[in-house]
Amino acid sequence: MSENNVIARPYARAAFQFAVANQQLSAWVEQLQVMAEIAKDARIAILVKAPQVSDDSVAELIVDICKTQGAGSFNQGIENFLKLLAENHRILVLPNIAQLFEKFRADHEQFVDVQVSSCYPFTDEQKIRLQSVLEKRFSKRASLHFSEDPSLIGGARIRAGDTVIDGSVRGKLNRLANHLNMKETLWH
Repeated sequence: MSENNVIARPYARAAFQFAVANQQLSAWVEQLQVMAEIAKDARIAILVKAPQVSDDSVAELIVDICKTQGAGSFNQGIENFLKLLAENHRILVLPNIAQLFEKFRADHEQFVDVQVSSCYPFTDEQKIRLQSVLEKRFSKRASLHFSEDPSLIGGARIRAGDTVIDGSVRGKLNRLANHLNMKETLWH
């Protein structure tokens, strides 16, 4: 686990608990995603690290950017959370907070977000079958997002949170090469 995730976890958990208690889960998900994208901007990192720029100024700038982008309802709870992050010099971990918040939401809603990469597009029948298999495996509803990656050569790579199932030809070739390299190393 990265250091940023360790730092972000208590903030994400507190934000999640607040959002659930106040029935604002969807607003928080949306706003955290927008704020995370803003925090990834190199210009924000420069401002956060600049000693002449106050924490409140950075928080206000992010709030203004969110509001001008029309990113849903920016409520007082979210604004207070952002100010708390600024005061504690944690603005730059917003992407980690948003990611962990989304994981908490998925667990809460018995939902798993799955990224499926394959060399060729899946047919509708294959998508339905894969969704059914993954829902049984994870014991949760699954939302599948498909993308094409010609470098996989064939097969598919499935990523659901920390779980990766690599059934691609590229993955199998890499595993074979690693296995052969290990044997060669042992023989020398």
